[in-house]
Amino acid sequence: VLDIGCGLGDNAIFLAKQGHQVTGIDGSETAIGRAKDRAAEQGAKLELQVGDATKLDGVKQQFDTVLSSALYHCLPEEVRSDYAAAMHKVCKPGAKLHLFTFAEDLPQSLPIPVARVNQDELRTRLGGHWNITSINPGYYVTSFTIESMREMGAKMLAASGGDPSQAASMELPLGDDGRVRVAMWHVQAVRV
Repeated sequence: VLDIGCGLGDNAIFLAKQGHQVTGIDGSETAIGRAKDRAAEQGAKLELQVGDATKLDGVKQQFDTVLSSALYHCLPEEVRSDYAAAMHKVCKPGAKLHLFTFAEDLPQSLPIPVARVNQDELRTRLGGHWNITSINPGYYVTSFTIESMREMGAKMLAASGGDPSQAASMELPLGDDGRVRVAMWHVQAVRV
């Protein structure tokens, strides 16, 4: 399993502890360093490395599954096709892709600048390398509470010359645990 954009390694560590052979790749040395520490603390055996997700240079074609959780929408539009090609390059024929990305119907009041991705874009950017079998709506429960999002929104409004008091009335959907939920797409695809 390739966990691309693995961050602090939560998903990669979980999968490794379930018995999967996992490689986690992230562009941040700090995140990979922390992921390695967390994996060691939890006794998880996996490979973690710093790498450019749009190139994956030096990564062998070895993967049967790719997990891409909340990275796609962070990439500039001009490199998203490169990202799809890089994942294709390191996967075996028939490999499965699970990609989670923000959907276009995110609340306008969300105080962080995020890309809103529609299904047409996903089909266009991934379609040359991946046979998309489904794109299903879902929700991603963030690590943010409504209070932390309002605080972040107030800071961003103040920094941009806006009225920070507007953030106090921000309403966002919450999960059962009180964390902010955002609309996501779950793309399932097979390597062509």
